[in-house]
Amino acid sequence: MMTEIGATIFARASAPGRAGVAVFRVSGPRVADLVSALTTKPLVPRMAHHRVIHAHDGSVIDHGIMVYFQGPASFTGEDVLELHLHGAPAVARALFRTLEEAGCVLAEPGEFSLRALQNGKMDLAAAEGLSDLLAAETDGQRHQALRQYGGALSDQATAWRTDLIKILASIAADIDFPDEEDVPADVIRSATLTLEHLTATLSRALETADYALRVREGVTIALIGAPNAGKSSLLNRLAGSDLAIVSDEPGTTRDIVETPLEIAGQLVRVADTAGIRLETESAIEKEGIRRTMVCAQEADRRVLVVDASEADFTVSRETIDLLQSDDVILLNKADQQITGALRSAAEALAKQTKTALLTLSAKTGDGVTALTDYLAEDFNETAGSPALLTRERHVSHVRQARDALGRAKENLHKVPELAAEDIRLAARAFDHITGKIHVEEVLGDVFSNFCIGK
Repeated sequence: MMTEIGATIFARASAPGRAGVAVFRVSGPRVADLVSALTTKPLVPRMAHHRVIHAHDGSVIDHGIMVYFQGPASFTGEDVLELHLHGAPAVARALFRTLEEAGCVLAEPGEFSLRALQNGKMDLAAAEGLSDLLAAETDGQRHQALRQYGGALSDQATAWRTDLIKILASIAADIDFPDEEDVPADVIRSATLTLEHLTATLSRALETADYALRVREGVTIALIGAPNAGKSSLLNRLAGSDLAIVSDEPGTTRDIVETPLEIAGQLVRVADTAGIRLETESAIEKEGIRRTMVCAQEADRRVLVVDASEADFTVSRETIDLLQSDDVILLNKADQQITGALRSAAEALAKQTKTALLTLSAKTGDGVTALTDYLAEDFNETAGSPALLTRERHVSHVRQARDALGRAKENLHKVPELAAEDIRLAARAFDHITGKIHVEEVLGDVFSNFCIGK
């Protein structure tokens, strides 16, 4: 996938297309010679210089800013050249032609970051954080990605591993020199306490993982209910645009209409679904209802939209069975008169299903803030401190470490040799997180999501 080792790579680091300024990046062993070829004046490392950039035949490519980063004090750890030129397609073509003539190779997506990893400028967990930062759409995703890119997970995994190495040293001393006077008599007791503390810490980290994954991947909310309850109107109101067709004709929505939104800094994917009714003879509508049921079952949250302008509260048993605790029953069309009987029935259902009961008018917008505030409260609930484990890979390795430490604690008194081996397995699991071992296993998955130029 990536360019051969030792090649000098280049790419446009800013977005493609016309722009006032475009940024280009070059990294590798040919950079120093390239600086001399592109401009007649030398560059002081880490200083921005305004220069005329020349092609090999002496013609002018453009006037712009050049910055030379001498390795290893650069992003990739190699010599790096950045050029800030005018963002015209013709300028990019002329520069790329000159770089190729100089023996440079167009970089693959994520190749600059991969070189940073290979040269020890970042570890695998930090690279994943950088990948998430480049893809961040919401403030929640940005904050979480910045913590990981800044080393929060790497530092914690290293600290956990350090604690285990200390335990291993104590156990090894007890095994190899059981009669030596300088070996502490309470080695096993001390190791047991440390293992218990670390196991509890890992369990807390695992408890926050679901929240971290929701921040990274987004939360899915399914709008469900009978035809004409106002689901499509609510989607349009939340999105601030006419995404879904709104009509008085029942069964207008036949397929899932999903839109991404940002609520309280979190990515939320709201799905407008087909109205649930059982008496339809339309094969297309029946398929839409089937898809609704699947979408509702797989969603993180469900919002049951009820037409509050009706005299009676009528919700099918199939719809009620979809509800889970912490879902929302939403009385829509609250700009009209709500009967006492309907409100009482809705309150009874909310109590029965342990769901929230809110009122809203998708037509006027009244109550929308209350709905988003309620959802925001739920999204921001965590099991404690900020989440560390943002990917399934992290969760898997931490779970393996916790299980290994549980076995080690049981064997400390009986077979300390087996306990030591399980502690080594746990330490290796932390090395997997930072990429100290077997990093090749996940490189393709991590760096394939990067953009070209990063």
